[in-house]
This record gives sequence, C-alpha cells and structure tokens, in this order.
Amino acid sequence: MVKGSAQRKISSAKRRLAVVKRPSVTVKRPAVAKPVLSEVGQQLRSALTFAFGVIAVALLLFFAVRQMPEDRQLAEVPPVPTDALLVSLKSAPDFRSWLTRWQAVDPYVGDAEFVRGPDAVIPATDASSPQAMTLQPPLADRYVWSPNKIRFIDYLASYGEPDSKVVVYNRNGDNQTETLGFCGTPCGFDAAFWLDDARAVVLGHSEGSKADGSPLCVAATATAPGKCYSHLTVSVYDFDKNLKQDYVSDNHLFAKNPLAQAMHDRWVAGLSPQERTALGEAPNGQSIVIHGTVIDVAADSRIVSIAVDGGGQRFVTLVPSAVLHGVDGMLGTIDVLRKGATVEVTAVRAADGTVMALSARVLAEPVSEKVPTSSASPKKKSAR
Repeated sequence: MVKGSAQRKISSAKRRLAVVKRPSVTVKRPAVAKPVLSEVGQQLRSALTFAFGVIAVALLLFFAVRQMPEDRQLAEVPPVPTDALLVSLKSAPDFRSWLTRWQAVDPYVGDAEFVRGPDAVIPATDASSPQAMTLQPPLADRYVWSPNKIRFIDYLASYGEPDSKVVVYNRNGDNQTETLGFCGTPCGFDAAFWLDDARAVVLGHSEGSKADGSPLCVAATATAPGKCYSHLTVSVYDFDKNLKQDYVSDNHLFAKNPLAQAMHDRWVAGLSPQERTALGEAPNGQSIVIHGTVIDVAADSRIVSIAVDGGGQRFVTLVPSAVLHGVDGMLGTIDVLRKGATVEVTAVRAADGTVMALSARVLAEPVSEKVPTSSASPKKKSAR
C-alpha cells in the first residue's frame, strides 16, 4: 500500500512538471496592411490642421481682447477730418461757375482734386491811400465789393500787362489799398468773390512745373504745337484772422482761358465813355473773343486775317493802342502775330461793322517756325 501510494505521488509530480515545461506556442496571425495616404491626402490633412490652428489662435486672441480693460484696447483709427472751408467753397455759386467754365475746356477737371496747402500770413504790401475818384464809378464798378460794401478786391489791377496782381482796399479799416498777390507771366487771376464780409476768395491759374522748377510742357511735333500744363488755384483771404489759405488742382492741358471774355468785360466796365472811345471800345462795353490761327498779317494797315476755331474767317484791325503778347507772355509788337500762330484776340465791333482788336495774345507758335520776312522788298542776288 505504501509502495502504491508513493508511485502515485511520483506520477502526479511528473505530470505537474510536464505542464510547467510545456513550450508555449505562439499563433501567428496574418498581418493586416495599414492604409497609406496619398500625397494629396497628406497635404489636405496638413492644410486642415493648419486652418484649425489659426482659427483656434484667432478665437483665443478675440476673447483675450474682449476681456482686456477699455483703456488697454487698441485705439480706433480716427476718421479724416472734413475741410469745412473747402466744403463752403464747393457750394459757392461763384466757385461753381468758375469751375464749370474750366470744365468746358477740359472736362476732366473736378472739385475733388483740389489739395490744401499750408496756411500763411496775408502778405499784403505797398499800402497807399487811393484817390477819391478811384472809389467812384465807373472805375469802382470793376471792383468786387464785400457784402457790407466796406472792402473790395481788384483782381484786374494790372489788366493788359504781362504780370498780374490783386489789390485789396480797407482790409484793416484804414482806407488803404494793398497788394495781396502778384504773379508773373506763367500765372494769372481769373475772378474773385466773397464768402462773407471778412473772407475773400481769388480764383486763378498757374503754369505747372517739374521737380527742378522748369515748365511742365509737351514738346512740339511736326503736326502739333507745343503745350504746357497748368493747374487751377484758389486763395482764401481771412482778414479777421490775417490768414491766407491756398488750394491747387491737378495739372491739365488747357487750350485757352475761358475767363478771358468775362475779365475783359469787367475791366471795360470800369472805363469812362471817353476811355472806351479812345480804345475803340463799344459804348456798352460788349466785346468778343476770337480764337484761331493767323492766316496773314498786313503790317502797314494792321489788319490780321484769322481762321476761326470751329470754321470761318475773320478780319480784325488792331487799334493803335492794342496790347500784344507773345507766346512767352511778354509785351511785343505786331511782329509776334506770325502766319500759322494760334492766337486769342479780344475785339469789339465798330458802328460800320469793322472788328477792332483791343488786344491779342499768342497761344502757340507756328508748327513750322519760319523767319519772319521784312516788309521791305528782298534784295536781288547779284549776277555772277
């Protein structure tokens, strides 16, 4: 019995040992291939990841700024201040009328292009006491009086001369006349009006210039004369504040000055009947302005034949006191009126129908410039 029991114990121990030493068997399963993203898919995933990152950062910044105190938040950009003076100018009837006339010459001119320059002290000079007769009609009729009739602006003080100037009367209540503005041949004054009793506006034009100060011009070609650019000028004189404020427009190629007729009529309004007769001016001061090209000039009889712009031909007779300007603006003789030159002539019609020229200005030289011939007969060449 003891032997049988021992054998059973030995058999049981062997079975347990066999279980412990049994090698483990690993069951290999077939590998499953992982999906591989294409290159386009990888780029799309990167783009989406970046977009979500940007959105997350933006949301964090947004909520962070909202939680900041008001004094630490970024200040808003202030709006551009409105130029109240320019608004007043644009709504003034005299300014609109002046600008409309220039737009008839160049339709691209607009009130939005005017730029304001720095303010300056009014540069009045040459103070003097005017004679009593200069403050009475008819001369006083050409002045632009303030609404209260205390001051006046005379922008035609040097009409007919190469240079131009503007005169003011009684700006300080001292009954003195002073020169407000002055410019040479490249510029001029077209008109004037008052915004109120203390602020006068002078309208004009000036030749454009390059950075080096030389005139901004287009050179002449075989088929077209040379032209120079000009810009419009607006000067506001505030006599209560003693300040001058200037505005200038862009540069344009103006073929003529559309205010020439109005300027002449206003200047004639200040002449006495005797002065008008001496100048060959019509008694009522009505005049005509002729634009065209010189066809021929009879120097002895002072008769000029002009091909008028738009068609037709005019013969005008220069009065002895006619004011003639060359293309450079300088005073000249009848020699400046050469065949082929583009001219602007201010004239009146006499009782017999003759057109009498009071002034003439050369706007452009002939395309093919020729040496003017003398009135004397040319000398014959000596025979060899």
